[in-house]
Amino acid sequence: MIVVAAVAGCGARAHGEPVLAAAPTKASAAVSGCPPNDGLPHVVGKLRPWVDPGPSGATVLWLPGANSKRCESVITHIDSAHAQHFAAAVEAVAPFPPGTYDCPADDGRAATVFLSYAGRVKAEVIQLYLSGCGGVTAPDRAVMQGVGLKQLGGIPKGM
Repeated sequence: MIVVAAVAGCGARAHGEPVLAAAPTKASAAVSGCPPNDGLPHVVGKLRPWVDPGPSGATVLWLPGANSKRCESVITHIDSAHAQHFAAAVEAVAPFPPGTYDCPADDGRAATVFLSYAGRVKAEVIQLYLSGCGGVTAPDRAVMQGVGLKQLGGIPKGM
């Protein structure tokens, strides 16, 4: 069960900067236990997650759930057009309405998207929860309603 409160700051850019991190260069197995993680904090905040328009591409780190057949992450890459559609979808996400939700089982499946931009060393980060009630977030940001995965090429087989 998830209890959701109203999200502050929605609809305006007055809610901080995008979250930045270096994109991973290789996938890895879990260091201790399954599932592996992206090494980023998963702390929920009150500010809306957002990204800048016009990414030149993205690296997607797919994290398996506890029920996965294999306990290792997978990396995929998406081109500029798909990354731009994904960035627009993130910008359009709505907060969960206040209330109590009975979500399906959450096995921890997730994807962390590292959007790259020309002239920048670090990528803008968006985290997607792929099971339970799902959701879109970033470190220290609110969890918003989910986005479609079509722009990311779908979930890799075996995840």
